[in-house]
Formats: sequence, C-alpha cells, structure tokens
Amino acid sequence: MQTRVMTANPAARPADAGACPQCEGPLARNSDWPVWCPACDWNLTASVAAQTPPGRFARAARELGLRLGTRLFTELARQPIAAHPHRDVRGSASLILAHGLAALVHLSSLLLIAVAALLWLRPWTNLFVLIAALALPLLAWSVRPRVAPPPEELLRREDFPTLHTLADRTAQAMGAQPADGLAVSTELNASFRRAGWRGRRYVTLGLPLLLLMRPDERAAIVAHELAHGVNGDPLRGHFLYSAVDTVFTWSTVIRPAAIGASGREQPFGPFISLLAIPIDLAMLAASQAFGLFGKGMLLLVYRESQRAEYLADRLAASVTGPGAMRSALRTLSLSEPAEEMLHRAALNGGLTQLGALLREFRRDLPELELERLNRLSRREDWRVDATHPPTALRIDMLARFPEHGSPPLLNDGEETLLEAELARLTPNVQRELTNHYVVGLHG
Repeated sequence: MQTRVMTANPAARPADAGACPQCEGPLARNSDWPVWCPACDWNLTASVAAQTPPGRFARAARELGLRLGTRLFTELARQPIAAHPHRDVRGSASLILAHGLAALVHLSSLLLIAVAALLWLRPWTNLFVLIAALALPLLAWSVRPRVAPPPEELLRREDFPTLHTLADRTAQAMGAQPADGLAVSTELNASFRRAGWRGRRYVTLGLPLLLLMRPDERAAIVAHELAHGVNGDPLRGHFLYSAVDTVFTWSTVIRPAAIGASGREQPFGPFISLLAIPIDLAMLAASQAFGLFGKGMLLLVYRESQRAEYLADRLAASVTGPGAMRSALRTLSLSEPAEEMLHRAALNGGLTQLGALLREFRRDLPELELERLNRLSRREDWRVDATHPPTALRIDMLARFPEHGSPPLLNDGEETLLEAELARLTPNVQRELTNHYVVGLHG
C-alpha cells in the first residue's frame, strides 16, 4: 500500500538518502521529511519537527533509530519475495558479538559453580572460606542459566480441536513445525515462545484480540506467530534468552535493598550501617553495570528482531494472503483504544459480553481514528531499543507482496465450531479482565 502525503517544502535542499523502494527514484532528506521521495511522495514517517523529543540524547537516539529503521526497511523492500521466505535473519556483526557476550555469560556462570564446588571439596581453613563455601552455591543457583517456561494453562487438543486444527494447517502450509501447545491470555496481543530445554514451540493468543478479528485475520495472526519458529529471531532461542536473563538476575541479586540499612534491627546497627555504606555503594554500582551490560546485549539484537518481524509478516502473507495480513496488522493497531474501552466497561460493570463489546467497538470506530492511529505509528517507535518496527511500516512492506488469493484454512462449518470454542473461553477471560482492572483501580 503506497502512502501518499503532502509534498515537502520544495525550497529545502535535500540530501541523497538512497533509493525509493516504491518507484526506485532517489530518496531525499530535508528539514520537513526525514526520508521522502520527491517523485512519488513516499515517506517512512511524518514530519520530525512536531515530534522532536526533548534532550540531546533523546534526539540522537531517535535519529539513530530512524536511520537504522530506514536502512532496514529499504534493504528488505528491495529484496525479491520468495514464495516461502524462511530463515533469512543473517549473522550480522552485532549478532555475532551478542552471541560472543552470551557465551561469556554462560562461562561465567559455570565458573561460579566450579569455584563453589572447589570450596566444598577443600578444607575450610578460615571464616572467610567458610562464608564463601556457604554463599557461593546459593549465588550460583540464583544466577543459573534459565530457559523460558511454557504457558501456565495450555488448551487441551481434545477440548479445543478446531483452534488446534487452525494452527496445524497454518504450520503445514508454511512448512513449519506445528505448535507443541496453544494458550489464551487476556491481552490484545499474541506471542510465540520456545520453552523448556527441548525448545518446544508455544503460541499464546489473546482472546480479546481473537474476538476483535475477522476469521481471515485470525489465521494471519496465528501464521505470523508460527513463522517466528522458522525465521531465525535471535531472542526466541535459548542461548541468547538465557544469557540476557542471567545478566539481569545478577543485577537483581547483588542490588542492595537500601543504602546504609545493613545494620537495621541489629546490635550496634547504626555503626554497622555506616561501615557498610561503601560496600552498599559498590554493590549498587555493580548492579547498575550488569543492568547496562544486559541492555547492551539487547541493543545488539534488536535490529535482527525487527528484521524477524518483517520476515514473519511476509511468511504469514504467503499462506493467508497479503490482504489478510495487512488487515490483521491494522486490527492489532487498535489494541490501545480497545484496551481503554474494556477498562471503562469493566469499571462500569459492563464487561459481561466481551465478544459483542469488541465487535461493536470495531464497527463504530470512526475512520478518522483509524487514520490518527496510522499517523501515530509513522511518527512513533523510531527507537533502537524496540523489538518491533512501526506497524504502519510493516503494512507498507506487505504492500510490495504480490497479491494472491489464498483458500481459507477453515471452512464455514469449522469457523462456527471455532466461534463456539472461543465462546467457552470467554467467561473466564471476562472475570480475569474485570479483576485486573478493578485491582488496578483500588490496589
């Protein structure tokens, strides 16, 4: 879908910024549009003048995000689209560095375990060795490598056969491995994860999102999540995920609860607290350093995560049709106003017909609101620390996908059965949503 905007100020002198993915003409930069095409008015985002964030660091971060996002979009937009674009996330320098740091983290965890074991095998010659021998195993256990857990409540196949049939047929059409389990949540979102040491594949679907979507959009969102199992998203693998989780666990474990409170409720407490202040400050500094290290590891892979989102969209569109995937993304962009509507309904005691509420919300949503959300998506989220590109750009990317018709993955009778399965899940989700909103209000 080509985005048309008002032509930028012709008096400005643009600087060359690459080739336009729409018309192959030269892209330009000037003071009005950060990246635009003088030939067809294609642009990546709205005017930066009205969205310039305060502060030098924030402006520099946004400019970096805009530059990297522009480069990634243009690079992928110019690539030929295969019928089944599978694993295309490449081993970039930043990704290689992130894996190297992850290996260092895992080796450090193993070294800590080895030192703890060595202290237990050697005689305890003094008090400090005794303290280390008792403390290090606890520390080693607390910072052990972890993997993502599976969803808490999985849907049994025999209880929800149609929803599992949709996931199975979608995976087969994409040439992907089927999901090992499906779960529902109260969110207006969906997610994919690999869980456990065996790397089982799980898809969690927000029931409010499924109720808000049309049948073809549901199939597209399921396809998008399953596509993450084959497109090489680095943060969905065990190695990087467990390393980042370990680093942030280190940061939490060594962070002092308070500065100058070590001797609280102890004899000579104020004196002990005063003496412990340098140690507290050192532990706080170390905790902050580990936190920054973990954020740095994430920054190294966020670009490839954004690439993986584009690729998952394209792979899903290859089996459900680009129109269905674009429509699903537009519906997904309604999550914030839909969340606000559900919040108001819950507080007013009206969250009793979840499906009807969401269908009515979508039917009555003004076209101007849809356009506003589209503009916001183009203006916001130009960040280097975001896992997803702006939704509007994902839609623009799919506009380059050759249009083709795709047969529905479920027939009319199966769609009716799926609606019945979703209706059986609705009462529990309604109660959870109501409790969530009421607790959030009253604490």
